[in-house]
Amino acid sequence: MSTSFDIGDLLELSCVFTDAKGVAKLPPTIRLFVKKPDGTVVDLSNTVETDPTTQGRVVASFAPEAAGVYQQRWESEGDPTGAGERSFYVRHQQVTAPA
Repeated sequence: MSTSFDIGDLLELSCVFTDAKGVAKLPPTIRLFVKKPDGTVVDLSNTVETDPTTQGRVVASFAPEAAGVYQQRWESEGDPTGAGERSFYVRHQQVTAPA
């Protein structure tokens, strides 16, 4: 795990797609799935947007609601075709506001 966050953070998940020569390129079909710590999988494919500042880069927002390890999986079809996964950690909340 490379990165950790807090419950309620609004995360920007991102991926850069490249062709076989390593040139950044957007595929026609992009899917994003997030596996939560409880094992449920959320399909965020409809929230994926292109990043106008970086060729081939796409982003999606996600707000984790529980602590634990999350897995994200990006998939593409068309040119280029590929898939990749990464994980991130959401810390347990240590401080609770008084009632």
